Amino acid sequence: MKKLIIFVMLLCSSICYSAEDPSGWKTARWGMSLNELLKAVTEAHEMHDAGAGASKYTKIAAIDDVVVNGKHYKVSFLTNKGSDKLVRVNLESTNERVSTFDHSDLLKSLNEKYGSPSDVEKKKSPMGSSLIRTLWYFPTTTIEVFYYENELSISYSQKQLESNL
Repeated sequence: MKKLIIFVMLLCSSICYSAEDPSGWKTARWGMSLNELLKAVTEAHEMHDAGAGASKYTKIAAIDDVVVNGKHYKVSFLTNKGSDKLVRVNLESTNERVSTFDHSDLLKSLNEKYGSPSDVEKKKSPMGSSLIRTLWYFPTTTIEVFYYENELSISYSQKQLESNL
């Protein structure tokens, strides 16, 4: 009986554990205007992106260099076209070489902060390279790590509200 109680408690604690929803990236929060963002993230600078092209996002601010786990990234703060509210933050590696070790190290760090990922998608390219998407889902935020050959990026996105039909 004791073993059963201990097992149920361990199972419940692992299921009930839920990392806190980031609700943005660092001090940037979903729904912030450009002015609010620039006050909250002092190292960010304003961008004048016309939002041209097929992208549904407009870049409003950026950080040219931020270090995550000893690796350098460029950070972009994005709104939906036609809006002035923050909905997405992209971090793109600016390192010349990105290895599977760099990817594993980043995932380990995110696992420690947010718990196990919600989903992992692995695909092989025709040339045999691995494409790996790792996702964490929270009530207001989706975190996606994308790794392919020499590319490594992290996206923090606001979950879009579903409309009731």
